[in-house]
Formats: sequence, structure tokens, C-alpha cells
Amino acid sequence: MKSTFIISVVIALTLLGTSAQGVTRYATTYNHFGSLYDVNKSRIEGDLLCAGNDTDRPMLLIDTLSVAAQTFRYYARLQNAHSKEGHSYSVTRADGSRHKLTSTEAGVVLTMSENDYWSATFNSHNTDRFNDVTDQRVMTVTLRHQINGQTVLKHDTTLTQGMNMTGDFNVIGLDVTPNEITVLAGEKRLTPLLHASLERSNGDCSVGVFVGPGADVGIERAVVAYQDEAPTQVMTQWTRERLDEHFAQSKNPYEGYWNYLDRDLEDKWLKLGGRYTVALVETPTGYDIIYVDGAQVKKSQWLTGMLKGRLKNTIFTDNYQAMWIDATFKPFEQDVYAAFESGVILTINFPVYQSQIRFSKVLE
Repeated sequence: MKSTFIISVVIALTLLGTSAQGVTRYATTYNHFGSLYDVNKSRIEGDLLCAGNDTDRPMLLIDTLSVAAQTFRYYARLQNAHSKEGHSYSVTRADGSRHKLTSTEAGVVLTMSENDYWSATFNSHNTDRFNDVTDQRVMTVTLRHQINGQTVLKHDTTLTQGMNMTGDFNVIGLDVTPNEITVLAGEKRLTPLLHASLERSNGDCSVGVFVGPGADVGIERAVVAYQDEAPTQVMTQWTRERLDEHFAQSKNPYEGYWNYLDRDLEDKWLKLGGRYTVALVETPTGYDIIYVDGAQVKKSQWLTGMLKGRLKNTIFTDNYQAMWIDATFKPFEQDVYAAFESGVILTINFPVYQSQIRFSKVLE
């Protein structure tokens, strides 16, 4: 069975932690912040968590919890306001003297221990500032390994396209396995760029954001996704015939068949996997959502009777905590909510992704 990346949601930085059974995501969509790594290093500006570094040493915003999964992806969408062409930025040395930098770095980090971390960074610069004919604005992506106080340049590459060179948002990330690390970057999508061998023990590691000397970084979101070797693909006891028999005797007005009605999806995060027909079956804690028909993505793998999601009761009438299994069998288990409207509309809401799907009750 093919492996898949599983993503669910929490809202905080420290990029709140993950374990082998889950993942984390930091987002500022509705300005909900759980806790900050260091209030002296971080600030909130609109929808961004920002950190400025006016020293000549790198600043690392590290997750306070650890990643236990041996294979995972960590990426962040961020901007470095201190990367404008023709500008310089002042930093303070350890002795108190100051000097200026014309190019500053931002990125992500993987920490193995206090004295052992990897950084993947990007910085924009000019190829020949004093030659109007040959000068070009480019972006260099760099992978470094710092161990016991020594920095080792592993690989770098210079890009002329595919990255935003003006100080606006870019995405940069790391694919981590027990024996390899891969840097991915791009303005709108992640493209593999650099690879290096990795000697990783079975111990946990941590992730975070790299704020280079002189940089001023704004973080829109950061995601940790681990690779699950057993995607959620659950066949229940329900067949179409059993559902029909059950609903014929049911007195619960919400039990029955529900058809896809409409959606409002943020396409950069979520895409429609099909115009589903589902069945709602009451359980002791809420409802099971049973797939019936309508899959377009992985159509041959979706069979009537598979679990499509769950609704869990809350203290609020007709409002539920939800779990939804997407078209590729990835479960969304945190920060998903559902509500009934007028008894005939079911809305499943993914607020962190600014998205929702609606179903209408099939009335006999």
C-alpha cells in the first residue's frame, strides 16, 4: 500500500510539536496564537508571526516539542523583508560594533541536538551590482550542517526563476529520512533542489525557522507532515442494502443519504476529490460518515461502505467536532468542525484552510 503524507492542524508557535502519531501546522489565518517561542524574539504583525535579527549570529526559532517520526517533511511559507535590492541592513557584532549587510538569509532548520543542526536557507542578491549590462537578481538556496560549532557548507544552487526575488513570500522545506535530507523550495510550490546524506539516530529531532544575521522574517505558516505507511482506508459493515434497511426504520432526522451541494475551497491547500454521496449513521458519540458514491480522485479505490469521516458531539446543539478522510485517504482530524442547518444542510468546515464543503439531505 502506498505511503501518504498526513497533515492535521494546531495553531501556535513554537510550531507546536508533533509525535509519531500526528503532525502540526502553524497558521495565522484568524490570528489565533497558542504560545510564542520567545516573546523577546517574536512579534505579531497582521497575519504574520515575525522575528527580526539585528545580530551577526543566526537566530533559530525552534519547536519546543520534538518530531518522533523517522520520515517526515517540514516546510514554511515565509518572507524576508530585509532582502530588498539596493538596501543594506545593520547588525551588531559581539563586541558591540556594527556593520552592514546587503544580503540576508531566511529558511528552516532541523536540530539533532544542541550542537548539531542543519539549515536550509535562501537569500536574494545581485550577480554584478556595478555592471548594468550583466547584473541580474538571483536567489541562492543553501544547505549547511553545523556541528560542534563548525559550519560545513554541503550544497548550494543559484536560481534565476521559480523564486520571488523581491522580499515577498517563498516556500522552503526539508524532506527527512533516517539517511538523507532533501531541500525543497519555490515561490508557489516545492521543488527538490539539494540532497545530502544524513546520519540520524533513532532519537527525536526538532524543527524551526532560521532567521539569519540582519534578516527580518515573517512566517505565514509552517507545516510538519509525517509519512504514514498505512493510510486510513477503513471498510465498515455498511453496504447499500444494509443502509437502506437501517434508514427505513430510523427515527433520527439526520440519518440518511446526503448529496454534495457546493464547496468553498482554498485551492492552494485543498481540492475537491469528488461530488460525493455519503450516508450518516448515528453512533453513541455522534455520526459515522459512510462513503456511498461520487469519488473522482482514486475512484477505483473508493468502495461503498468505506469510512469517509466522523462527527463527534459537542455541548452545542447541531455542532460537532469532525474527522474527514480526503480523496487520497489522508485524515484531517484536528480543527475540523461540522454543523447542521435547518435539518437539511450539513457543512464541514476546515477553518485553518479557509475552506468548507456542504451536503444536502436526500429527502424521500
